[in-house]
Amino acid sequence: MKLTPFLWNQFKSSDTHAKMFTYFDERVVNAELKDSLVQALASYVCYPATLQALESMDPDSRLIMTKALLQPYENRAWAQSNWILIRLWKGCGFAFRYSISPHLAKKMSCKSIPLPEAFPTISQTPCPSPLNWAFSEFIGMLQEIQNASNRPERVFIDSRQLKICATCFDLALGLLRVLEMTVHLVPQLFTDPLRPSSEIFLTRLCQLVCQVLNRITSKSGCFCLVASMEIPGLETIDHFPILTAVTGILVSLIIDGLPKSQKKAINALLAEPSFQPSSLDFLLGGSQESPNCKPFSLRDYKEVSKEEVDKVEQLCQLLHSKYDIAQQNRGLEEIDDDLVCTICYANPKSACFYPCQHQSCRNCISLHLLSHKECFFCKSVIEFIKPTQQEKK
Repeated sequence: MKLTPFLWNQFKSSDTHAKMFTYFDERVVNAELKDSLVQALASYVCYPATLQALESMDPDSRLIMTKALLQPYENRAWAQSNWILIRLWKGCGFAFRYSISPHLAKKMSCKSIPLPEAFPTISQTPCPSPLNWAFSEFIGMLQEIQNASNRPERVFIDSRQLKICATCFDLALGLLRVLEMTVHLVPQLFTDPLRPSSEIFLTRLCQLVCQVLNRITSKSGCFCLVASMEIPGLETIDHFPILTAVTGILVSLIIDGLPKSQKKAINALLAEPSFQPSSLDFLLGGSQESPNCKPFSLRDYKEVSKEEVDKVEQLCQLLHSKYDIAQQNRGLEEIDDDLVCTICYANPKSACFYPCQHQSCRNCISLHLLSHKECFFCKSVIEFIKPTQQEKK
C-alpha cells in the first residue's frame, strides 16, 4: 500500500489518523465497533507509510493508545491488540530486527530484512495469564508429538493439531515480546518497592521466564526433539525467536536496570525454585551434548549484535556468581523442616493468614491471592496476612 505525496500530506495535516483512534475514546462502548477499529489499526501497523503516521503522534496520544491496547488483556480478546504491540516493538527488542526469523531465512535462502525502530510507549503490564496458557498448551502438544514419534508403529499426526501447535507457539512468542517491551520501558512495575503489586508481578515474571527457559533448553525435552525433526507445519518452531525474547526480558531487567532494581530482580530470580543456571549456559552454546538437540549459540547469528552478546555474557557471569553465593549461604543456613513452606518446599514460612493462622512463604501466598481468597489448607476466607515472627527477626 502506497500513499501519494498529496494523500500523505492530507493524512498528516488532517485529523484522519486521530479519527482512527476513536477506539481509545472512553465513550465508545460497542464491542463490535471497537473490534472494527482495532482491525483498522492492525492494518495501519503493517505498512511503512501508515506506521510512520502513528510514530508522528504526540507523546500523550501514544500513551493513550498504548494504555487502551493493554486494557483488552483483562476483558476481551487480546490476540489482535498483541499483534499491534508486537509490530510497534519490532526494531527495539533484543535481536528483534528481522522480518523473517533467521532459521526460516536460511531454509528459504533469503535475506533477513532489517526493520526500522518503532515508537515504544507503555504504562502498565499485560496479564501473564495468556502467556502461561499459550505456552502450556504448546508444550502439551509437543509432548503428544514426541510420544507419537516414539511409538514403534507409524503414526500420522493430524494437520489440524500441527496448526494449533504452531499457533500456540506464535502466541507465546508474541506475548513474550510484549512482556519484554513492558520490562524494558517500565521496569518499576516489577521492581519499585512503593508499588504494592510490584513484588507479585516480579515473582510471576521470574516463574514464567524460568518455565520457558527450562522447557526450551532441556536436552532431553520435547522442544529440542521436535525442533530437530523439522516436521512440515512446524517450521516456525525454533530456539532463536523464543530464546531471544526471554533473553531480552532478563537483559532489560538485570543488566540494563538501575542497581537497586537489579538487586531486587536477581534476588527474585534466585528465590524461584525452578531457576537453573544451566539454562543460561545454553544461550551461548553450553550444555548441549545431546543427539536430539541442534547446536545453538546466540554468537552464531548476525542478527545478534556484539553489544547484545556482551550483555548476555555479563548476564550469565553475574547470575552464576550470585547463584553460587546463594547456594553457599543456604548450605550454612539450613531451613528447619518445621519452618519450611509446605507449598513450594523452597523458602521459609514468612506469612501468616488470618483468621485461620495457617502459614506459607510470602511468594506462595501472594501468587495464590491473585486468583483465590481461600486458605491453601482449610479453605477459610483470608481477611489479611501478617509477617511471621521468624520473618520479623
